Amino acid sequence: MNEDLTIQTALTDIRQKMATIDKHKRTLERDIQQQTTRKQESERLVQQNENDLRTVERDLERVTRAFNDKQRVKDQTNKTFQNLTSQAERRRTTQADIDRRLDQAKRRVMACRANTSQIAQKIYAVDKHIKTRSVALQSNRDFKQNTNEEEQEQSHRQQNYQYVQSGVSCSY
Repeated sequence: MNEDLTIQTALTDIRQKMATIDKHKRTLERDIQQQTTRKQESERLVQQNENDLRTVERDLERVTRAFNDKQRVKDQTNKTFQNLTSQAERRRTTQADIDRRLDQAKRRVMACRANTSQIAQKIYAVDKHIKTRSVALQSNRDFKQNTNEEEQEQSHRQQNYQYVQSGVSCSY
């Protein structure tokens, strides 16, 4: 019996060890299942993260292209603005030069007008003087002519008187 008891104890011990092994096996299977589930979930999350990363990269590329396009437009706008500013400055400079030249021309025209007015006044004064002198000269000529005629008549009378006095007879 002792042997039976030892066998029985050994069988019980074996059954307990088998039960422990089965329990440990089930725990390991459950752990493997959990690890497999975690691995699958991790793989799914990695795939999802990779997809999200590719989406973010595409969005980043799109945003970068849009930014670069806007930067090019901004640069072109700045260049156009600088060109227009330069043109406006050149036009202002040219307009200032034209205004300066126009002012000089106006001053020359005004000086010429003033000079012309002074010349016209001098011409008028000279013309008036000439007319006054002409009238005076004409009066003087008329006076001289009258005087000459009177002198000639007087001289003629004297000649006639002398002629008559000398006794020369004239026949008509």
